[in-house]
Amino acid sequence: MLDAVHLERQTLADPALKREVLGLFVAALEDLVRDAGAPGASPSERDRHLHAILGLARNVGAFRLAAAAADAMGARRGASAGLP
Repeated sequence: MLDAVHLERQTLADPALKREVLGLFVAALEDLVRDAGAPGASPSERDRHLHAILGLARNVGAFRLAAAAADAMGARRGASAGLP
């Protein structure tokens, strides 16, 4: 779910720009999700990909996705620190 008002503001209410931004968002997100979940990805690589997802999602108003990425980063960091 996207925050339509946020996306309108980010794209200056330009329909063509909105389509382009959303297309870039989907393409980048697919790559980042694939790379973050790659079996050989190091913890720092996973954090980098999750952080990129967080920023990408915030830029287009996908705030639930941004929150999920932030939660995943926190959970991963907690697990690596030996926290429950």
